[in-house]
Amino acid sequence: MDGSPDKLGKYEIRALLGRGAMGVVYLAHDPDIDRSVAVKVLHEHLLDTREGQSFRERFKREAQAAARCLHPNIVTVFDLGREKNRDFIVMEYVQGEELKYFMDTGYAFSLAEIGLITGEVLKALSAAHRQGIVHRDIKPANIILMDDGNIKVADFGVARLDQSDLTSAGNTVGTPSYMSPEGLRGETVDHRADLFSTAMVLLELLSGRKPDRKKLFSRSIAEFVDEVFVELEGQQPLCEFESLLRKGLAEDREGRFDSASAFQEKLETLLSISGGDQRSAVDILSDTVIAMKPPRRMEAQQSIEWNEKFLQGLESELTSYIGPLAKLLVKQSTSSETDPESLVSSLAKHIDDESERSSFLREVRKNLTVDQTLKGTGAKQENAALIETLGPEQLERISRELAYFLGPLAKRLIIEEARKHTNTEVFCQALAEKIESVEERAAFLKSVR
Repeated sequence: MDGSPDKLGKYEIRALLGRGAMGVVYLAHDPDIDRSVAVKVLHEHLLDTREGQSFRERFKREAQAAARCLHPNIVTVFDLGREKNRDFIVMEYVQGEELKYFMDTGYAFSLAEIGLITGEVLKALSAAHRQGIVHRDIKPANIILMDDGNIKVADFGVARLDQSDLTSAGNTVGTPSYMSPEGLRGETVDHRADLFSTAMVLLELLSGRKPDRKKLFSRSIAEFVDEVFVELEGQQPLCEFESLLRKGLAEDREGRFDSASAFQEKLETLLSISGGDQRSAVDILSDTVIAMKPPRRMEAQQSIEWNEKFLQGLESELTSYIGPLAKLLVKQSTSSETDPESLVSSLAKHIDDESERSSFLREVRKNLTVDQTLKGTGAKQENAALIETLGPEQLERISRELAYFLGPLAKRLIIEEARKHTNTEVFCQALAEKIESVEERAAFLKSVR
């Protein structure tokens, strides 16, 4: 990757994650906190244009705005920096896939999944709007579905300036197919523009339809919505959401929901979502993401040094499906593959039975993080020592005990917490805090002690 830095400030660049019109995004390592981060770097050539200073000021101003949006459903901004004429933003590294990817494949989400996705986006917007921040570009490409079934909204306040995202009105930023009528007209938008965009994403999730960009300026949104309901008359569950969608997609912003929370309340009423249903939706979505996400090939910034413990675990898992040949295949693949996901996918191809191949991918991907697979970015030695001290049998026993209270989520939580703690007692206490009931929490701690 010619021209790519080895470091930006204290952040050690590990791999290239992606490129865009505004900049590039790298996977990096924060040595002070020992964690992976994403670093978004503004293209230097943009700074050489007449609007260069404007780009830089906007980059900085909007990064500051995004940093104020601290919420579980929002990609967190950690830092803003400049080095050697490179302006960069340091963000939470999110392991997931854009909602756009799944929609482009034609995948039909269940109603539970659609409700979860839309509801979590509205929670993120509610938090941002309270800070006086309007996203302005809610669309499937900015909604990230996580491996664990959670949802993150990306690019808060860092609206793209790609030519494809600029409307003919001139100064408006957004994506036409999801943009509010006032946004298309180039008028000042408020928080209700975000609610319109969310409703348009919801309509597309339910119907598979979105406005034709070429017709956006020649006909009203109301005409498009009418057309969808006529074409899909009687189709469930779309017809049940007609009143909510028509309100969310009202031409006049005064006719829309007055807040994200009001939109969310109406949605929850329609879905009859309870706490138990919510957990079920999360599990369903997690299964979907893990099963369907594509291999993510990152361009290595330097030669890959694989974590030996990860490779041993991968070899052991693969051996249970194809026998001793697994050791040779793992060795061969590590010399040709440049990122963990592509390594796992290439090994899975050697499993002939489709159901067994899916089982292998699920088990490995559930626990697959860059920190666990690449040497030098992994957990601290003390944390590794904790895992070794407990041993696989003890960890499995704790997993079974926790699963009694939390279900399948237990295994994932144990792996996450084992990487954070060096003391066994603190580790068990952290797991216990995941259990809501005080009595059940005490019972868990008694059983594992």
